[in-house]
Amino acid sequence: MAAGDRERIGRGLELIAAGLGPFVDRRMTAARGPGWLAGWEARDSERFGGRRGYSLGDARFLLRVVTEERDVFRQALPRPGLSLASEIREAGNKYGHEFDASAFTPAETGRALSAIAQLLRLAGANAEAAEAQRLAGGAPAPPPGSPRPSGPAGPPPPRPGAAYPPSAGGGVPKPAIFAGAGCLALVVVGLVIAFVVGVVGHDDAGGDGDGGGGGGGGHHGKYSGVKNGTELGSYQGIKLSPGRYLDFTDDPRHPKENGGDLKFNAATTELRADRVAVVRPGGKAGYQACRDDTTAQWRALDADTLPGRSLCVTRDDGVIGLVQVRRFVDEPDTRGIYVVVDLTAWKGPAPK
Repeated sequence: MAAGDRERIGRGLELIAAGLGPFVDRRMTAARGPGWLAGWEARDSERFGGRRGYSLGDARFLLRVVTEERDVFRQALPRPGLSLASEIREAGNKYGHEFDASAFTPAETGRALSAIAQLLRLAGANAEAAEAQRLAGGAPAPPPGSPRPSGPAGPPPPRPGAAYPPSAGGGVPKPAIFAGAGCLALVVVGLVIAFVVGVVGHDDAGGDGDGGGGGGGGHHGKYSGVKNGTELGSYQGIKLSPGRYLDFTDDPRHPKENGGDLKFNAATTELRADRVAVVRPGGKAGYQACRDDTTAQWRALDADTLPGRSLCVTRDDGVIGLVQVRRFVDEPDTRGIYVVVDLTAWKGPAPK
């Protein structure tokens, strides 16, 4: 019988415990001394009340250490290790509090396991990373020079203890569930930063012709009477953080946690596309160019070529978004990485 999504997440957390435990212990011992674990227990006992006990076999504790001891792990984990740990920590917290078999969707499970595999590779736990990638359902190439041995699968970890204390520092927003038909991930090789563009089922624009939306094209909602080619909005300097979605027609200035058209994901290494085109350097970028270019380009972009590039994204309802990537920002002392983008959206014909 195939393992359910929650069970697969549990197995992934066990791989975190097996692969990350020795790594965390070595780094913390070197930075804080051999009594670092007892120090954490004493500090949290005073902070939260009651005696606290921690184990290097607790995946959620290890992820908490990595995300809260940023000065220790910033150099030890190549980018985007800290952002990966934050994203996996959110999945681990959900695992520890939602026990229903349907708590995780297949898409959530695949993303979490891919993030686990990537973090384990960055920590040098290649056997566990290979097993996590197998659980995720894929086997992308490892970083240059990294071996890819396989490791045995273990049983799911026990239910996390109720005494696990809340985080005082927060973390990245909860990963949102994907909605819609497809997505594009643009991977930044080396930094392993990815854009995930989800083509979702909005219903406020569309139409099959270049005339108004009132006739025969299936358009309805607030843009039903708007002529195709009409600019719906233009926005500059949008800050898009990991786990947040940019919705082209619903308050684009404020990316949100759930549902949208463009997601910045610092974890996935998957490259997929649906009705998305990368504007070639020096190429025309505008409504007509985006409308006419329906090529789905499967391409990796490195850190030197990402700023200044533009994407044409066509939604299921015909809304066209021109997304221009302005800059990539790394703020290791605050919330980690994010990207700054400009957006122009038009009403266009619904794809056939």
